[in-house]
Amino acid sequence: MKNRLRKNQDGLVAIVVTLLIITILGLVAVSFTRLISRETRQTLDRQLSSQAFYAAESAVNEARLDIQTRLAAGDVSGAARTTCSQVTYDAASNTGYTCLLVDLNPTSIEVDPISISDTKIFPVTPPTGEYFQTINIEWANSGSNFANFTTLGLGDYPPANCTAPCTPWPKDRYGVLRVDIIPIDNEAVGGSQNDRNGLFARIRSFFLYPYNTGSASLPYPSIQTARTYGADCNNQRCRVSISGLTSDGTITRYFIRLRAVYNPVSVSITGTTTAGTARFINAQAEIDATGRAQDLLRRIKVRVAISTVIDNTDFVLQTAGDICKRLLVEPNLTNTDIPASDSAYPECDPSQL
Repeated sequence: MKNRLRKNQDGLVAIVVTLLIITILGLVAVSFTRLISRETRQTLDRQLSSQAFYAAESAVNEARLDIQTRLAAGDVSGAARTTCSQVTYDAASNTGYTCLLVDLNPTSIEVDPISISDTKIFPVTPPTGEYFQTINIEWANSGSNFANFTTLGLGDYPPANCTAPCTPWPKDRYGVLRVDIIPIDNEAVGGSQNDRNGLFARIRSFFLYPYNTGSASLPYPSIQTARTYGADCNNQRCRVSISGLTSDGTITRYFIRLRAVYNPVSVSITGTTTAGTARFINAQAEIDATGRAQDLLRRIKVRVAISTVIDNTDFVLQTAGDICKRLLVEPNLTNTDIPASDSAYPECDPSQL
């Protein structure tokens, strides 16, 4: 009987190969299924991300409109939002913004970008009862973190319209920043220098240039007009701290004018006051909005000007001849208007027009 038993294994290899192919095909199918599922989810996430971003952007536009409306009415204080209780959310589409915060007194002023030969002017005002001790200015090339630092002499500053054989300012070097600081006297506590001569005596106009061993601190009283000063720079930014500001109450606020030279720059202004970290009043509002689309959130922060002087132009009028300029420093302050009948100023005599 045992001799009749034959071990017949014909077809076993075919079964093993078939099972192996089925396993491989199953793994491929599972991989494709997961890949399709992942691509579908990524496509949905991108769509939801866009919807959440648009929702956050609509919140920013709502806050911006509220600020502009209140600014036109003369009181922007009601635009502040300090909690997330005010939201707009559509339950049907599961889309909307879940949080909107508006800080009217941020701890910095952000200006990005300042184009070449462009100018930004803004008020630098601390909260009531506080006085500035330092004002910190940081800047970098707009959209770039790289800069070339060298020791610069007077001959290293090319003209704005530099052409060969003139060597232009390198594109990878931080731009030069012109700074004008105008202190405003608090006449209510003894200040009385808001006339023309007083302003000229206190205004500081100077240039900051990138320098890898520059000074991190610049005492305000020692700043000389039309001088260049090297700032403390690294591969992220240039920085200088203006110290020695008056804290006796006679100077309550400043105006700062910034102008980019050679390369566009982004600027950040911070500071300290007699109470600690400075907050800036009536310059910018920081809007912080979070949008939601189903389970996806997008958060954005923007700055909105709440001062009408930020985008003032450099030149309102240019002439090759004489010009009569009637100067009013600021509403409700000292009026230094030149009388039309004053013979010392024939340009202002209407009969000579």
